Amino acid sequence: MSKDLPTVVAENYLTIAPKLTIKVVVLSNGQRVIPEDDMKLACEWLGVDLSSIEAEAFFGGTE
Repeated sequence: MSKDLPTVVAENYLTIAPKLTIKVVVLSNGQRVIPEDDMKLACEWLGVDLSSIEAEAFFGGTE
């Protein structure tokens, strides 16, 4: 494993609504990450089809 890869420094749960709690992982580089399963739950709760969201919306395109 590369020394340059960020590591998990904290995990916590965020309650967005009474029936929606997601895990948020904090990485050593300061990024916050939501695991895929929790993202799917949030999108389902919001009525959004996760497969319709393009990667560039999350990563700023391919440039």
